[in-house]
Amino acid sequence: MRRQQRPRARNKRLSSFRQRRQQHLLDVKVRSRKAVAHRNRRALVVFSKFALVIALIAGVYVGARFAAKRFFLDNPDYKLGTIEVQTDGTLQRDQILSVADLREGENIFRVHLARVHDRLQDLPQVDAVEVIRKLPGEIDIRIVERIRPFVIVDHIRAPHLTAQQEDDKVLQLVAAINRCAVAVHDVAIGVAEDMHSGILPSTRQGG
Repeated sequence: MRRQQRPRARNKRLSSFRQRRQQHLLDVKVRSRKAVAHRNRRALVVFSKFALVIALIAGVYVGARFAAKRFFLDNPDYKLGTIEVQTDGTLQRDQILSVADLREGENIFRVHLARVHDRLQDLPQVDAVEVIRKLPGEIDIRIVERIRPFVIVDHIRAPHLTAQQEDDKVLQLVAAINRCAVAVHDVAIGVAEDMHSGILPSTRQGG
């Protein structure tokens, strides 16, 4: 007898198109959620590192300020106890300290040396200034004054001016004359230097 041949079983898809589509959408959603979670974790790590660096910088800054204030600015060992003033002219110590705004007893680190130098240099009779800080509590001021002629002003009292106004006029006149004297002095020094260096011919004639 002949065996009856059975028809070959065809491969059948276990799911329909709609099921495969739903499964694909589910896989996409799962991957999307994982990607979002991964990005969030990375952003959190970066933000945490950045916040840590900022906190460290702030801590170092606050600690440095506290240490500087405790060990230097508020330390009584660095109290200004001596102000040495040296000048070769007519400026008085009290006048120099008043212009420089210096007083004994303040902290030596709170004294702005450049500001003190500029204030004293602005005085019309000052030619050169040197301000030195010596720890723990001394500041030295050395002044070289300009060579200026004495100016004597005699004026007639004006009836329409008060005594204070007359004094102000006299001071303005003295200041103007002093500025002219300084200018002439500077020009004379410049000419002398030029003659010494050979830029200008000497006025001497051989005998």
